[in-house]
Amino acid sequence: MDGHFKLVIGADTVSSTELAQILLRLDKSYKAFVRSTGGRSLKAELTVAAVRPGSIEVLVDAVDAAGKVYAARENLAPFASHLAQIVGSALGIRSMSADLEIAPVDRITLTSLAAPVANGRAQQVNIVNHGTIF
Repeated sequence: MDGHFKLVIGADTVSSTELAQILLRLDKSYKAFVRSTGGRSLKAELTVAAVRPGSIEVLVDAVDAAGKVYAARENLAPFASHLAQIVGSALGIRSMSADLEIAPVDRITLTSLAAPVANGRAQQVNIVNHGTIF
């Protein structure tokens, strides 16, 4: 599991279109996060490592087109932490600080993550980091 994080959707079924939108939005958000943290030379993108039955579980990994896989994967735990921070801020659990502004790409990602719950097709959506969420 090292280097993966898991997207868990608490639902029996989610449409492939909705899941695709979530994954596309996560990928865009991840690319923006990598660029913002100084990884401009990385062409990092997320990939689906596995899909598991039950609640829908999607294991997500990172790759880099230029072969810098280790560096790309190293960004996964901080990215999961970043998502946790912006979700907390959006829900009012954490107060927004000047250095934690929700970027438009992240706002769109949050909206797509919340969509299965908002439209009544899922009970919850979790991002599980197999590492440390800071």
